[in-house]
Amino acid sequence: MQTMLAIFAVLIIMCLACYATYLVLQVRRQKKQREKAAHDWSLKRQESANNARENISIMLRVLEQKQVSLTEAAIRIMSLSLALPESEREGIGYQAFDQLAKATAHIPILTSWKSLSSAEQADFNREREVIENTHRSAIAEAVLSLQGSMQPPAK
Repeated sequence: MQTMLAIFAVLIIMCLACYATYLVLQVRRQKKQREKAAHDWSLKRQESANNARENISIMLRVLEQKQVSLTEAAIRIMSLSLALPESEREGIGYQAFDQLAKATAHIPILTSWKSLSSAEQADFNREREVIENTHRSAIAEAVLSLQGSMQPPAK
């Protein structure tokens, strides 16, 4: 009888050991999956930030060539900057664009703009130009700052 109990106890211990081994392997697999997901997310975030930097650089060149208004550039640059790390967005180069974008945020765009009368559009255009003129020097400094920070390091 005692032998039977001993065999039964050994069987229970072996089953528990197998189950514990299975659980350890599951935890390891889940940990590897989490690490891979974190790595993939990091790579995707980095790629997104690099794309944003490239697009911001293009927008800066377009702005220098006066192909867009300061306001449009500010809105687009601030939108693109959302893909950058927060520490990079807090840089002095983005502050001027952020301030201009916020100062002109009340001006209608897209379909709202099209629904305005010609007189209303003209009023908003004058207002936008006044706001842009007050931010023009800060934007010019920001353009230089951002262009300098986006240059690839010298080899």
